[in-house]
Amino acid sequence: MIVACKLPHGLSITHNGLTINLNGANVQFDPLNPYANGSLREGASLSAGFGLTTLTDEQGAAFQDWADKALYVNGAKLDGYLAEPFPPLRNGALEIYGSMADARKDTNAVSTDVSTGFDGLDGDAEIKAAAEAANPNLVNSGADKKGK
Repeated sequence: MIVACKLPHGLSITHNGLTINLNGANVQFDPLNPYANGSLREGASLSAGFGLTTLTDEQGAAFQDWADKALYVNGAKLDGYLAEPFPPLRNGALEIYGSMADARKDTNAVSTDVSTGFDGLDGDAEIKAAAEAANPNLVNSGADKKGK
């Protein structure tokens, strides 16, 4: 079983006595040389912004059980389950695959459709829009107007 995780620093899950550490989108990030591999870092543990983790059969069974309990079943909340479905499972930021080839193919296809909320901002327009949303008074404070 292969688990693809788009969360920046991965996820650590303890379930049924096993701790499973999932690689995240920054699995191969080198802070001393962030552009060492170009803008699209790819490798054995990374595909299209998803960290890939190969699980043993025992880890896979525990992860599958955890994932089943972290989601609604047929749209209904069951006793013993979480009050809300785990958002990364619901929105596709965590996905389970049977093979590495399937994981690479599917992550390449959906990489731009999946948002974790931790995605970076692209360009000045998005940064300004985010700043305006956070505090409109700071952006339009008159600092960009010329003095008279």
